[in-house]
Amino acid sequence: MHRHQRQHQEPPVKVARGEADRCSCLRFVVWLTVWVFVVRFVEGQDRLPAPSADEQKVAVATVNEIFREAASNAKTAAKQLDLARKMLRSLEDNSEAAATNYVLLTQAHGLAVKAFNIGLTWEIIEELDNRYKVDGVQLQLQSIRDIARAPTDSKLHSELVQVAFELVERCIRADQFDVAILAVDQAMVVATKLKSNALRKDATDRKARVSESQKLWEDYRAAVEILTAKSDDAQANESVGRYLIAVKLDFNRGLPHLARGADPDLRAAAKLDEDVLKASTPVSDARAVQLGDMWWDASTKELSASLKTAMRLRASDWYSRVVKNMKGLSKLKTEQRLAESGWRRELELRFEAVMGWLHADFALCQTASFTEAIELNEALMSMRYRPVRFRPYSTPDGLKVAAIWHREDGESRLFHGAEAEIQYRDKELRKQNFWPVDLAGYVADGELRHVAVWSDVKPPNVTYVSLVMSVPDGTLPAEIKVAQPYTYHFFWTPRGDCQYDSLWSQPAGRFEYFRGELEFLKQKQDEYKLTLIDICVNSPSKPTESIPREFGIVLQARNKVRVIEVRQTLEKNRLEWKRLAASKHRPVAIGVTVTPAGTTIAHSVWHSISE
Repeated sequence: MHRHQRQHQEPPVKVARGEADRCSCLRFVVWLTVWVFVVRFVEGQDRLPAPSADEQKVAVATVNEIFREAASNAKTAAKQLDLARKMLRSLEDNSEAAATNYVLLTQAHGLAVKAFNIGLTWEIIEELDNRYKVDGVQLQLQSIRDIARAPTDSKLHSELVQVAFELVERCIRADQFDVAILAVDQAMVVATKLKSNALRKDATDRKARVSESQKLWEDYRAAVEILTAKSDDAQANESVGRYLIAVKLDFNRGLPHLARGADPDLRAAAKLDEDVLKASTPVSDARAVQLGDMWWDASTKELSASLKTAMRLRASDWYSRVVKNMKGLSKLKTEQRLAESGWRRELELRFEAVMGWLHADFALCQTASFTEAIELNEALMSMRYRPVRFRPYSTPDGLKVAAIWHREDGESRLFHGAEAEIQYRDKELRKQNFWPVDLAGYVADGELRHVAVWSDVKPPNVTYVSLVMSVPDGTLPAEIKVAQPYTYHFFWTPRGDCQYDSLWSQPAGRFEYFRGELEFLKQKQDEYKLTLIDICVNSPSKPTESIPREFGIVLQARNKVRVIEVRQTLEKNRLEWKRLAASKHRPVAIGVTVTPAGTTIAHSVWHSISE
């Protein structure tokens, strides 16, 4: 069933404020190497097992019969890649085709490797890991070895080294140190083939990092055992905190342990940091500088390279909040420390790790965990990036977030909680002249929650904005019939019914909003010839094949706006983003979901920057 609200062209009517209120929440990743190994097959259950030998035999016969002629003609890399892509287009999203899909993917993988194409190889591994109980890390490691046999090509092999380095970092984060060593050794082989001293040194440094991380992990495991019996043991607390911060960059969990640790410098910095974060009042510039200095000074005495790096990044987090207000030598010193720490570079790497991009004028993420997205938001706001879309979505591996930030003047606020909490925040922030800019419902731990964003920059040509939360799909509150939507986010509740959150602005102009399958929505865009300003894509929290993925869109009458939509794989999306940014576009809407068949769908909307 397709539902849509027809356009409204009534004259502007101001709704009483009280009435309207009642209507109202890290590492570097080369684009070829990053994917999300979290998607599971239908209804949150495990991925399918690899087909049996007999099932594969039947499927191989079928695939060979269909592609025999194309395979015999695939003598060049270009033809091998064409055939591999054709096989990918032949995949079916149903369990009956499991054996055939598996054979198509494995044969396509072999062709991509044979053609020495890293991008397609990694795309196929992602698809295999999404659908079947295969070891994606081992597939990646073996593919690195196989592609490394290609004739020496500096561009290809340099990319391959970066792929191997990314695998090292992923394995460190996952405590898979044996695989990390194998990956760094393979990187060294390729770096030697390239005769690159710089890459060989990088490989040597990363191998040392693996060894150090493994030692921190071993100390952590022993310390956890001690803390189960003696929770105030200072040395055990320090070991836990050092591991969480140095290896995981998890200050939220690491600070409380360091604050109870044995090292006096670490303890003092961690305790003050924790106290400041818990305080209800804003952090003063002087306190932020004090914290930055404490972390930086403690780092100069630290022997662990990983922990030293993490401590300097933490110092830079605090410095970044106040550097714009500093002057003279203090400003120069702080800017020098920010540059030395690689803080912005680390933030860029964190965005790449969540399938995002940190651009000079905006930022996006596609697969951040909710906690990570909140942390990224805090870091970005200190650099004058404001959130404009913050859209949680359910996956079999937990709650994820797709989000957009724009670098602009002004202040923003982001809160998440139950409907009553969002309504309370909204009323308080309106008193401070903040305007709602985004609103989205989601399910966390079986409970319905909302996340909302406010800005102190007034939207153009708007006199009032209403928050509409937890409205049954297909209905429209009477209070907002004289307004127009500028956000629309639908979601499934714990009961299994579909509801939506939306923001409606006054006065009303020409608009449409629709929910349905993609082709239906494209027809409506062509029919009404209005500007696409928001998009949502979602699935039930426990999807089934009988419920297809659906999209929600908002169209408005806007002049001189060029709109481009991007909907490809997560990796290809990021390549397209960079092309659009170069042509003076920036993102205005984003939606990501996992389909019942286990495929991640991502869609973004870009407007010309001249709007």
